Formats: sequence, C-alpha cells, structure tokens
Amino acid sequence: MSDPRYDYPRVNAIKVIIQAPSKKILLLQEPETNEWMPLHWGLPGGKPLKNESLLGAFRRKMTEEIGLDVEPEGIFRIEELIQGDKTIFMYILFAKAQDEFIPQGEAKTHRWATPEEIHNMSLTEWTEFFNKDVLESVLTGEHPIIPLSVVETRNYNELAEDEKYKEWFSSGKKESK
Repeated sequence: MSDPRYDYPRVNAIKVIIQAPSKKILLLQEPETNEWMPLHWGLPGGKPLKNESLLGAFRRKMTEEIGLDVEPEGIFRIEELIQGDKTIFMYILFAKAQDEFIPQGEAKTHRWATPEEIHNMSLTEWTEFFNKDVLESVLTGEHPIIPLSVVETRNYNELAEDEKYKEWFSSGKKESK
C-alpha cells in the first residue's frame, strides 16, 4: 500500500521571460475566455504534455504562442507554488530576442513593456501573483541565469527495452512468495 501523504497532484510548468535589446519584456494578454486569469498580462509558457520534457514544452509553447523558435539562455528561477492540494514547479526560463517582434502564434494581444511600465503595473493585472516580482528581479539583474545543461532529461519510458535499464529496474522488484 502506498503512503497517502504522497498522493497529491504535482505539476510542472514553464514560463519564459523574453527580453529585447531595449530591455523591454514581452507580455501576452490572456483571452477573455481564459479560466485562470482572463485579460491579465503574463509570460508565454504552459505545462508539458505527457512524456514531454521541459525543453520540449518550451519549444512547443514558443511555436504555438509566439510563432517563433526562440533559444533559451537558461533558467532564471524556479518557483515552487503550493496551492490547494497540489504543488506546482514553475520553471522560469530566460531568452533574449533580437528585436521587438510581433508574435505570430496563438497570442492575440501582446506588448513589449518597459521596466517603468512593469514597475507601475498593479498586482491585479498579472496572470501570476509572482510575475511582477520576478520581472523586477530580471530587470535589476539580481539573479544569475542557470544554464539549461543542469537539467538532464532521462525518459525511463524510452529506456524500457535497454538491457542495462531492465537489469537495474528488476533489481528493485520484490519477489512474491
């Protein structure tokens, strides 16, 4: 029997801070039909699909939401959110844009916000409670960018037929009597 203390939803998600050379940051507005925070401003991103790595989710969400293949520089911060009965790990990635482009994906409304505009935005305008704090930290350079090489994806599903993996996996199985 498994321990019920560990029986709760755990969610991974990514958000991406995209900064132009002008120091402006790309913000997307949620549509009016959004269940979480309709018409609020936030960062591109979302949840990985089943069996999708964080980097895979990043690439997919950038293509879907902004229509561009942006290369991440690394992880800016990881927010651990405990909300209701679930724990969410929000991986906030950082990427630089070559210019203030117009998103060509699903994002209907966007803006390139200056540091002053971000500072002057009300907390109630954001999709996430921590967005303003995170963006102000980016703009002041308070956190280093951690290379994505610190994340090593090991997909055990893809290793299922590997002989060494099978040997390792079976070594942990308890024999039935």
